[in-house]
Amino acid sequence: MDLHSLSYYIKELHLLFQQYKTKQEQNEHFNVFTTLLKPHDEVNLHSRFISSILDPHGCHCLGVLPLDIFLKTIHSSLSFGEKAIVRPNNKNWTEYHEIDILITDDEFHNAIIIENKITADDSNHESEGQIERYYKALINEKYSPDNVEIYYLTLDRHEPSTDSVNRSGEFPYLTEKVKCIDYATEITQFMQELAKEVYDKPYIRETINQYIKLLQVMTNDIDIDERIKLTEFIGRNDDNMAATKFLVYNFKHVCWHTIDNLFSELVSALEDAGFIIRYQPKAENITDIVHGGPLQRKKTHLIIKFENKNGIIWTLGTGFYHNNFYMGVDVEGNKKISKELKQRCKQYAEKIEFKLDKDWYFWEYIDIKNCDPICLWDFSEEATFDLISPIKRKKTVQKYIQYIKKECSKI
Repeated sequence: MDLHSLSYYIKELHLLFQQYKTKQEQNEHFNVFTTLLKPHDEVNLHSRFISSILDPHGCHCLGVLPLDIFLKTIHSSLSFGEKAIVRPNNKNWTEYHEIDILITDDEFHNAIIIENKITADDSNHESEGQIERYYKALINEKYSPDNVEIYYLTLDRHEPSTDSVNRSGEFPYLTEKVKCIDYATEITQFMQELAKEVYDKPYIRETINQYIKLLQVMTNDIDIDERIKLTEFIGRNDDNMAATKFLVYNFKHVCWHTIDNLFSELVSALEDAGFIIRYQPKAENITDIVHGGPLQRKKTHLIIKFENKNGIIWTLGTGFYHNNFYMGVDVEGNKKISKELKQRCKQYAEKIEFKLDKDWYFWEYIDIKNCDPICLWDFSEEATFDLISPIKRKKTVQKYIQYIKKECSKI
């Protein structure tokens, strides 16, 4: 594939994209969900909206219809009637046993646990995993194992961490009970089917349609007309076929070099800011992320360890279960710091309400205003894809360094 042919192909593809973009710009962009909340807000947006729709006693006045459609969509084998309770709900937004969405029915004594993961990591405790904890809570309430289903809801259908389902080892069969579902498939299908059923109820119909639009943006799902045009464009001639094949086969290499450039530039910027680099990712770590199988990706973290002027060694990193960068101070790497600094770390941990962890004084996700989370495992995410551009990558690195310097100065 010569670069001249590829350049011509990209120009044609750009024209097709411009047509799609113009069409999108002519559409309505107002969305009540993104006007009020961040698109990736697991708790306040997605869990609350889904649970309020599923609730048979909700203000939508649809009774068990939404719940029935949902159960059919996820192929649940359990029965729930009009007395089913969905938590949280419009009367009480408190999570029951900290479960994102819980559906129970005392008549049939059935229960469904839905753990919603968009950006957050599994919140495992030292003695038990997150899903283990939820499951145990229901077993202690005399629910039979056969009457409890667990669904792990994500954007990319990844599985929960091993620790989440088997840290204590109390329920060795739990791994097999957890079913993975995602927003692009089950949640979108559920909402689309429900929208058909409420065609004569304009308020709720349009609310559901707005939520579907949000899901399409989150999951990068273009409409069917554009998919057909794109397919026709690729298959138009041998040159387009060859160019597409070239891009598909080599995109992983593009991802590899983008990640490598990102970490190299982060290291350089940290050094320029006066930090001492103690560790940075190796080439094989990036290879595990980009070219490795699921098991390699899950156990790989890309981290930079750097020391600031007071002697604290910080960790900046991201892992398969971290859909954004995190930073913190670990215990193992900071054995030599003074008692005063250890106390300051503990005080800061209390301030950010960090839960007890034997390996960390504290860690937290990096949350920068006007900077979307970066997930290096998913280049379909716009914020991650933009890192391919040297100019956009430089701006992102600058924002991260400013954030890091500010956080480090707090201790």
